Amino acid sequence: MSFEINSEKTKQHPVIIDFLETVDQVTRGEVLKFEQVQSKELFKYSNSLMIAEFDFEKDDFKFRFCGSNITEYYAMNITGKYISETTDEKFSVHFIQNYKDIMREKKNIFYYGTLQPRGKDYIDWYQVSMPLERNGKVNEVISFVFVDFQI
Repeated sequence: MSFEINSEKTKQHPVIIDFLETVDQVTRGEVLKFEQVQSKELFKYSNSLMIAEFDFEKDDFKFRFCGSNITEYYAMNITGKYISETTDEKFSVHFIQNYKDIMREKKNIFYYGTLQPRGKDYIDWYQVSMPLERNGKVNEVISFVFVDFQI
């Protein structure tokens, strides 16, 4: 797997732009709240969403939710697993630090990458990750992942 952080390709991808415009309409520029994820406007994206909660004891993020599109694309259900369990160590440390930065700075990070899931063709993936507030605290990161299959 290889990936870029804050990729212009991702920032300019029409599907990512559409998602972010919808989020902005729902949140009116504020941090996305868990209750809003379940709104009619955002529910249509649920198959391509991941939610990861920070575990202070493990200094890692545990995936609370992984949409069915992501499970299918990566040939793995990551719900209930930690980033360190689902990603090679040389990449997981970067994702964990980036997710911490997202929560602390309340900013979005844009990823672009290519990977080859077990027994499948290479895929290009685009991901935007942002802070998620639940019960008045930002302790989670929500990500929208879009996949383009290469021919």
